[in-house]
Amino acid sequence: MIYTAAALTAAVSNTDGSPKTEQGPSVTDTPTSTNTPEYLTQVPVVADLLNLRSGPGTLFPVLLTLPRGSIVSTLGMIPDGTWVNVVATTDIGNPLMGWVLAEYLDLTSLKSSLPIEEWPQNSAVHGIITDTDGNPINAVRVAATTQIEGNLLRGEGTSDRQGEFFIYTPRDLIGPFQVEIVAVNCSSNLSKILSDGRCVVQDYFPVTWKTVVDLPLAEPIQFKYEQAAMSLEGKVVYQDGNGASQILIKATRQSDSVESEYVTPQGGSFQLPLGLGTWEIVAIRFLQDGTPLFSETRILEISSPGQVVEPIIIPYTEIIER
Repeated sequence: MIYTAAALTAAVSNTDGSPKTEQGPSVTDTPTSTNTPEYLTQVPVVADLLNLRSGPGTLFPVLLTLPRGSIVSTLGMIPDGTWVNVVATTDIGNPLMGWVLAEYLDLTSLKSSLPIEEWPQNSAVHGIITDTDGNPINAVRVAATTQIEGNLLRGEGTSDRQGEFFIYTPRDLIGPFQVEIVAVNCSSNLSKILSDGRCVVQDYFPVTWKTVVDLPLAEPIQFKYEQAAMSLEGKVVYQDGNGASQILIKATRQSDSVESEYVTPQGGSFQLPLGLGTWEIVAIRFLQDGTPLFSETRILEISSPGQVVEPIIIPYTEIIER
């Protein structure tokens, strides 16, 4: 998984494998099924604690928390298969219908695919991720966050082979939503696997990657990546010559304020994809309280694809409060 710099530096996460404290809307939505299942399949929960929610996503309120080994009956799933509609059993033995993350169920006993249950389009944050030539980009993770009575709610979706992503919402939750790309999976057509096993995005950078929207959407959100003209290499080094990790390298193109970012891994090296144009490059170190410290700004002109540029060496001591 390749996380964006914003995702790495902001302490926000939500795997739904354990109970959550956020309070969401109290309305339980019912999707329109395109195919009623003829039978139920009983499957076990494989997470220590799994939230049963009123809809397919973490923007929906929790109805029940299921311990490991709980048995639920499958009913259907959303089109990308990440959320499954199930019937669980309450502590007093009553059936309760809701949605759980598929990855926390043992679905090996299924003999056929689950029926697809369509969620209303006007109750979803829907978008498409492509490159600037219109080619779809898959396996990019997008988050949508909003505030309800002081509580931060967050849902996520991942782009499919057509570049589309859906983040489903309760019918009475209309936003505003802050929507942004937060990670690129190693299975994405943007990713490259390095010899050390790490996966990175070397040849593309985002042109548009965040926005604010209200529902219903007039049209799908458009996020785009631009293919790089070259990759700028460099390293952040301590005084003893060893590399410094967890340093954000940010390049901003002067003509359109597009940004390309890279967080240095262990060893301190970076490879920053850049397009044609004039770029301002800066290294940023964050203190524990989130205060950013900046290096000097370097200016780089990229005038042709494949342009050869000397690697940039940034002394760690240069990154100070300014």
